[in-house]
Amino acid sequence: MLFASSIEQASCLHLMFSLNGIPTSLVNGKLTKHEQNINIEKFLKNSTRILIVVDKLTTGFDDPQIDCVYMSRNTTSPILFNQIVGRGLRGKVMGGTENCLIYTDINIGVFKNLDELFNYYNLNY
Repeated sequence: MLFASSIEQASCLHLMFSLNGIPTSLVNGKLTKHEQNINIEKFLKNSTRILIVVDKLTTGFDDPQIDCVYMSRNTTSPILFNQIVGRGLRGKVMGGTENCLIYTDINIGVFKNLDELFNYYNLNY
């Protein structure tokens, strides 16, 4: 699951993956709710390998089989960052995958690095 920063970025990534034979689906505010649901279903049924999302599905979305989360959108909110990363961190006990890769290419706000961010969560949650 890939969280993009804009519809333009999501469209470029969708094209890049498609040109390399990697099926993706998009979910963003320009699509109708019906189109979004179709694309989510494709992802849930493994018809597409990557669901590229813009400002959607950060909370309330569950797919226990997510094994990779790529964050390519800025946030200064540790809570939002945690919610997005949490899409892939269900774990075996909760019916999820044993491992999940977390990638980020963004500024994580008030934290200097991911270690500092995760230390914050360990101390406060």
